[in-house]
Amino acid sequence: MNTQASKPLSGDNDAASLTPKVDRRNFMTWAVATPTALAVGAKLATDSPNAQAADVLTKINPYLSIRGDNKLQLTIPRVESGQGIFTSSAILVAEELGIDLKDIVVRGMDTTQATEFTTTLQGGSGSTRTLTDPTRAAAAILKAKLKAVSGNGAITSGPSGPMVGTQTFAQLAQAAAAATPASKPFATPWKYTGANGTGGTGLLGKGMKITGNTAVLEPGTGIPREDSAQIYTGTRGYTCDIENDALNCLVMHAPINRGSPKEVQIAKIKEMCPKVKAVIPFNSGKNGFTIYTGVGIICDTMGEALDARDVIMKNNLITWNPGPAARFSSPALNQKLKDAVGTDPVASRVLAAKQIKGGILVPFHHQGTLGTQTATSEVYGDKNGPATGAFAWWGSQVPKFQRQQLSQQIGLDLTPTKVIVKITPDWGHFGRNLLVDSSAESVRISDAIRKMGGLANKKGVITNKVKVNWSRNDDI
Repeated sequence: MNTQASKPLSGDNDAASLTPKVDRRNFMTWAVATPTALAVGAKLATDSPNAQAADVLTKINPYLSIRGDNKLQLTIPRVESGQGIFTSSAILVAEELGIDLKDIVVRGMDTTQATEFTTTLQGGSGSTRTLTDPTRAAAAILKAKLKAVSGNGAITSGPSGPMVGTQTFAQLAQAAAAATPASKPFATPWKYTGANGTGGTGLLGKGMKITGNTAVLEPGTGIPREDSAQIYTGTRGYTCDIENDALNCLVMHAPINRGSPKEVQIAKIKEMCPKVKAVIPFNSGKNGFTIYTGVGIICDTMGEALDARDVIMKNNLITWNPGPAARFSSPALNQKLKDAVGTDPVASRVLAAKQIKGGILVPFHHQGTLGTQTATSEVYGDKNGPATGAFAWWGSQVPKFQRQQLSQQIGLDLTPTKVIVKITPDWGHFGRNLLVDSSAESVRISDAIRKMGGLANKKGVITNKVKVNWSRNDDI
């Protein structure tokens, strides 16, 4: 645990945490899927890029940087939730520059980068459409800068990566960043190709044909989707995969109505569940949008925490206060929600309460198709002093709002920039990542562990970095 740091490092330090591991579960996934996937998945899981060179970034514009290992890094101001926006945006850049897709590395952002973008909200699966112009414009600017410093050399992809004439992007990076093109860069205009793949530019120039007004993919051809390959082979890193050195915490909530913990028999829980390292009740009451309240069960593994949860529930070792809506009958509560939302709800009211269509109340809940709420946080500061900063990993749709909320939870209301949120790939959902419940809980719990002096993780290292999970019951 870094107890002295005034703030966490803001570098791209989640790469190691998200390095996929070839464990038995992944191996069985690959084996059942296809024998070919074994070879592909094993390669993806064991590739070890030059991390030191990759950390050297020369920023060209908010979207594009040239790495020291001669990869072009594309930063996307969105969370990748399975729509394929990392791949589609990389294709746009590759097409504009005329380089191979494999030479582009796509990354999410953190909150220090989010301030450079007008919006980071991914809504209605329209991210590719809204990102098309800015990403192609960013690539056009890079192309103009590279040509300006290379004497108008040809841009290609070679064995060593992207080149301008005989020089690599990395060799030209510093000069390109400082260059001013002689004329205003313009992105290449697109048009569909003919049935034989000629007569145009853009993605339809290879492996596609036009039937009527429909673009059809020829059998055996296609554009490789890196994100799909990672999902298919089990090598994609999600928030829940950040576990190298984090404590594991299952958060228990009131069974109904978001009640706060009334009595938590901590000594009895530890006696009956010897693998529980700590029990942390919390009820912040610091935010009116969402009530962050529950009990954190800290163990070496999430499986141990789930086992402890069963014992706690069976023996009634936690009792709960009634929630804020407990005094209302169901008809009265439904009427209050209808009155609050109205018959024609706007987006903000839908998110704040319930969506009403045809008189039917539709819950706005967290449940996603593939996974539960997960967030990882590490709060910084001396054991006997206030929090001085935090680093959080989560697939947030609203990183600047999230940073504000997390800052509030640990007493940094006036200095939210000391909290850095690293946006990680997440599951196939949208609305749940507008609500910051689990990440707010994770910083509360991490801060509580910090004040305890830290706990030993499964490697024996004292830390307060904690990964929070909700059970499926709590999630729904």
